[in-house]
Amino acid sequence: MFFYKSNTFLISHSNTQVAYTFSFNKWGDFSGGFPSEFYLSIHHELVKCTGSNKVGQIWDALDSFILQLTTADNEPHDEGDIKHYLGQTKTKDKKFDEEGEMPFFSNWRRNPQNRRASEDNLDKTERLFGKEIRKRCESENVSSVWSKSATKKSMDFLLGVMRFD
Repeated sequence: MFFYKSNTFLISHSNTQVAYTFSFNKWGDFSGGFPSEFYLSIHHELVKCTGSNKVGQIWDALDSFILQLTTADNEPHDEGDIKHYLGQTKTKDKKFDEEGEMPFFSNWRRNPQNRRASEDNLDKTERLFGKEIRKRCESENVSSVWSKSATKKSMDFLLGVMRFD
């Protein structure tokens, strides 16, 4: 699923119960890596389809896919489906996401002056909300708060804005 406002993708592996979110910049460049569960779930298919277990093959395939996207390809997604797939992005890979068992956005928290948002928190925010929201979090000293289950604000990333209400 591609979310235009945040330039965010949510991809899942059709034969497993894992998914992954990431954002990219306006030039189509991806950053970061995959959580270990996602990589392990697609490893067999990757070798079968490409003859290689290199992650670069995945990025190349995504690059090709994105270049072929048109606005006609973008159907609206049901909120229930989005929440279902977001729930599959849970990970125990602490190197990838310190709060990996909490994939749903809950709310924004203003940090005290002596405390900044962690890099892990900013990375997770960027994966779902995009680079622009990450920059606002950094400049306004705001952290995203995450939950194990969907909340009223879990779909806020679809708006591509930060709402402090």
